[in-house]
Amino acid sequence: MRERAAEAMKELEKKIRLDSYQPPSTAAGVPIAASLSADKRTGAITPKQMLEAEDEEQAKRLAQLSKLSDIQYATDRIVYQKTAAEFRSIGEQLCANGGDERMKRIALRMEAFGGRQQDCEIYWAGICGWVI
Repeated sequence: MRERAAEAMKELEKKIRLDSYQPPSTAAGVPIAASLSADKRTGAITPKQMLEAEDEEQAKRLAQLSKLSDIQYATDRIVYQKTAAEFRSIGEQLCANGGDERMKRIALRMEAFGGRQQDCEIYWAGICGWVI
């Protein structure tokens, strides 16, 4: 059973890295977007044109890191630490080149790709003095 679980985790990690993982669109039969606050719902449906191409790519990468971090935390702490360091590094770069507002826009967009804003709170706490 452990072997099957490990194989399933590896397969899920592979899908996430290939960006083929799509989070569920409903929870308990209710559309997820309907259960989000107005700010989060707006971020989830914000058109791509509202972000620069570079920011759009950052949001996608952060979403991948967000998804991977749970798997890696449970299975490989060394790899997880590298993922956490990359997440933090992206935050530092965003802070240096756009500050709080840019970070918030990208964090909202990241959720549209299946990432969690809570990861920004965890990994970016203290960067620009910023917490969502």
